[in-house]
Amino acid sequence: MIQGLLNMRINEIINFIEASLYFLRKYTFSLYIWSKPIEMPQNKLALQRYKILDKAFRNHGRKWTLKDLIAEVNKVLMENEGIQGVSKRTIQLDIQHMRSDQLGFNAPIEVYDRKYYRYKDKDYSILEQAFSKEDERMFTEAIEVLKQLRPFTQFSEFTSIITKLDAKQSDQLSDSKYIQLDHNSQTKGLNWINTITTALKDKNVLRIEYQSFKAEEASILEVNPYILKEYNNRWFMLGALVGKSKLQLFALDRIKDMEIWYIQDYETYRLSLDNYFNNCIGVSKKEVNEKTIKVIFEISTDQFPYIDTKPIHSSQEVLEVGESEVKLSLDVVHNYELERELLSFSPHIKILEPLNLRDKIQQKLELSLKRYN
Repeated sequence: MIQGLLNMRINEIINFIEASLYFLRKYTFSLYIWSKPIEMPQNKLALQRYKILDKAFRNHGRKWTLKDLIAEVNKVLMENEGIQGVSKRTIQLDIQHMRSDQLGFNAPIEVYDRKYYRYKDKDYSILEQAFSKEDERMFTEAIEVLKQLRPFTQFSEFTSIITKLDAKQSDQLSDSKYIQLDHNSQTKGLNWINTITTALKDKNVLRIEYQSFKAEEASILEVNPYILKEYNNRWFMLGALVGKSKLQLFALDRIKDMEIWYIQDYETYRLSLDNYFNNCIGVSKKEVNEKTIKVIFEISTDQFPYIDTKPIHSSQEVLEVGESEVKLSLDVVHNYELERELLSFSPHIKILEPLNLRDKIQQKLELSLKRYN
């Protein structure tokens, strides 16, 4: 759902959500159904079928054959949704899923007299499972982590569910936030993310009022959006002006107004942009196929573990390990973000090649030193 829209670092957040949802899925059935990667109509029907079967299995006053269960599911679905036609195979799979740990239920469904279905424990329900102490701890951690996504408006529907769960479990939740995601509550432009993701998904043109830091006043622009990207707690939209082929980067915090512009037809870019940012650090690029440079540098051995465990770029390679220094290389586009990243390791780093990059870094260090002198 998010693929190609929130790009890069947002995928890390999504992966973290999925890990946290393991615990939420286990005991919040509707949230589990909502989060499964299948179409929403199937989610809704699966939820209703499980609820119908759950109610039937709890009713020990009636003997439920497989045929009876199929009829009951079809009857309730007809009343609630105006549809029927659930097959024997579907109900058999539903029972199998409820019995297994796939949904976290492990429902004690038994077949007695070789034909009737019920819960072995008549007080059991997939909707009313009790927490263990360990489950409570993990549930609390998951909610605390997910609550930190509230500033991002594209998660508004998701976080409303978390708010409800938080309210129900408030007496058990810890005030100590010992797992914290990196976000800046002062970041501007997050309010445009919903509109941009909608335009990306539906392939719509955006009409924006945009003022760059260098411009004296804002301009009205019609833009074909292609990628939404986050870097260093700032969000950017890669796109092209309507009727133009040149790609441009728009900082979301410089957008003053935005609307989906249905008047203009969306123009798909002529090349795939899936790997557009792969060969650069940050977001600054001049063109799609911009050539990279081979950066060779040395870093002190005491600082090497930091750059080894968190590489500057995926192209980073170790060339030589010495007694006091380690030589490495990068294959990246030369941009402002590269220079800033290398400077962040001063005074433990020395640029060897290319010479123009080495000279530029040296000039910046000299200018910095002058400020202190």
